[in-house]
Amino acid sequence: MVQIIKSHIMEEIFKTKYEYCHIDADKIVITKTHKVEDLVADYTKSINDFFKILLALFISIPIFTTLSVVCYYKGNYGISIFTGAFALFILLMAFYLLLFTSGSPVIYKYKIVKVTFKKTLLFKVIEIKYRDFGRIKNRGIILTNDQFEIDMALEILSSDKLIEDKIEYKMKYN
Repeated sequence: MVQIIKSHIMEEIFKTKYEYCHIDADKIVITKTHKVEDLVADYTKSINDFFKILLALFISIPIFTTLSVVCYYKGNYGISIFTGAFALFILLMAFYLLLFTSGSPVIYKYKIVKVTFKKTLLFKVIEIKYRDFGRIKNRGIILTNDQFEIDMALEILSSDKLIEDKIEYKMKYN
């Protein structure tokens, strides 16, 4: 079910795949619950998940580097180059996540640079680009596959003038 609620302070809410998006007059709040109750707990959970991802990436870097060195000394130069390149790719991905992505639950509207709707192979995503300490960071919101919920989310974003282009998106039903 789509849950859009307008309260007396003109807050609009729509449900995404994993969380709720609350659009207020001056900010966007992304929470795990239907009501904005404890932003510290939401931020703590998102930071905790972020560090789990980084830990997995940073643990795999020495493993692939060691594998690359061992394969080099055994004479398997192709596998050595492949595993070394994979370790470098994981390192670059970890730095990208640290510098340019965000799990922040609060995004102020005056910091927003661009809001786009993207349809990928598996997900439909609303990507919010905003300035944070001089960098442009990304915050992705994964939508459900329900056409009505996608239409309502896009309508709310366009009514608040966050997405300026009229988006025509229709799912193909078999």
